[in-house]
Amino acid sequence: MRRLILLTNSFPYDTNEAYLESEVLYYDSFDRTDIFALSVQKGKKMRKMPNYNIHITPVFFKGKLYYLLRCIFLLGNKDFYKEIKKLKNNNALSLNRVKRLIVFLVRAEYETKYIVKNLIKDKNIKQDKVILYSYRFEYQAYIAMKIKKMFPYMTCVARAHRYDLYEELNSEK
Repeated sequence: MRRLILLTNSFPYDTNEAYLESEVLYYDSFDRTDIFALSVQKGKKMRKMPNYNIHITPVFFKGKLYYLLRCIFLLGNKDFYKEIKKLKNNNALSLNRVKRLIVFLVRAEYETKYIVKNLIKDKNIKQDKVILYSYRFEYQAYIAMKIKKMFPYMTCVARAHRYDLYEELNSEK
């Protein structure tokens, strides 16, 4: 079975990522599409979706206190130290970048575990030809790579946008 797993910021909830509405029309070429909408705020309405074999799983935003308490687990995260070293070596280490790194890693850790827990429930997934697709080249692509480590037969694809490629154009970096 051909299967697509899509990681989004919140699509199809709220009005964000409207560009995915046109892309979702092509998902009928897959036998099954799973959309994991990340950091969805409670109370946000879901947009109408085509009647393809699309399964939507919201990964709800847990709240700032939850994520703040989870920061303690970064002390054992190798990626945290690698990125701090990289920022320091590139003379780019700043308080703002460290804060963004912490948010990035803490959210990714929680959301990766949530997605993996859902994927493990599906006993047929190992027989499927799976494409794991991140529409953004932000923490969703990092999540995809973490998932691939647990499911090595999956193929990962991540789309980069202008501000992903050119750091000087991204005001958040």
